[in-house]
Amino acid sequence: MNLNEQAYDYLKTLILTGGLSSGVLYSETKLAEQIGISRTPLREALVRLSQEGLLDIQHSRGFYLHVLTADDLKDMFQMRLALEGHALIQLAKHAQEPEAAACIEALARNLRQQQELVAAGAQPDLLVKTDRDFHMTMIAYMHNRTLEQLYQNQVYRIQSFARRSFEREGRIEETLAEHSRIVEALQRQDPVATYRAAAEHLDHLVLLMSEMIDPGDSPLQKQLLFRSGDHRAALNAR
Repeated sequence: MNLNEQAYDYLKTLILTGGLSSGVLYSETKLAEQIGISRTPLREALVRLSQEGLLDIQHSRGFYLHVLTADDLKDMFQMRLALEGHALIQLAKHAQEPEAAACIEALARNLRQQQELVAAGAQPDLLVKTDRDFHMTMIAYMHNRTLEQLYQNQVYRIQSFARRSFEREGRIEETLAEHSRIVEALQRQDPVATYRAAAEHLDHLVLLMSEMIDPGDSPLQKQLLFRSGDHRAALNAR
């Protein structure tokens, strides 16, 4: 592994595991010394992470961990609905085929695991990981490395939003109910209901997170991903 990749992997791991804090200005020089490399490969890694929306570079000063905004929220959830919605429609349409059936069963097992964790009072971080695995299972079914990479690039944001949403009383139970509706629709082999359940799940997150990011009557709250009838238009377009 070259120094550029080493620096990139090190920093991305720090970000995804919560090793960097919001609002802190980090020094390139100190971080390069910590990793044991020169500033050039570190700077290239920072540029890549900035392009992925994970960092905000302050020229000649250092960098901050990117603070998620309302625009980030809108962009990410539109991307998620496009990818997850497409994957779920394909799963529902092909539910009788062995690979799709195995994927649906994997989602059902994950859902049971989520329910057991909640019943046992598990820590939020473990619930966040299980939630991420639930959604990644849908994407993996497509066997499309480009789509998987696009989704993986958003894992930090997805986990950040999930962690924050679980802080709201009752949201974990709501998430279980929404995941249950997705799995039940898949088991009925109903593409329209499956897409609807996924879109409503993401819409609830949009509303909740927009309130956290921009309290009050935020315009974002009026721009839901799903509206009555949209699921049929989305399905017909595929």
